[in-house]
Amino acid sequence: MEDFNKKLKDRWQQKRSKAMNWTSLLIKIIILVALVFTIQKLTKSKNIDWSKINAKPDTVQVQP
Repeated sequence: MEDFNKKLKDRWQQKRSKAMNWTSLLIKIIILVALVFTIQKLTKSKNIDWSKINAKPDTVQVQP
């Protein structure tokens, strides 16, 4: 029974150490902030003038 308890404790410690990986958490937060910043920058950009772009249908319309 003691061996079983030791195995459970070891597994718990391994899972906990994997979950508390601060380096990967910090990298993921930095990437998330960069993505949000880039998305906001792209939505505010006025490089595309949508009034000059003509929407063309992809299909051919047939008159009955």
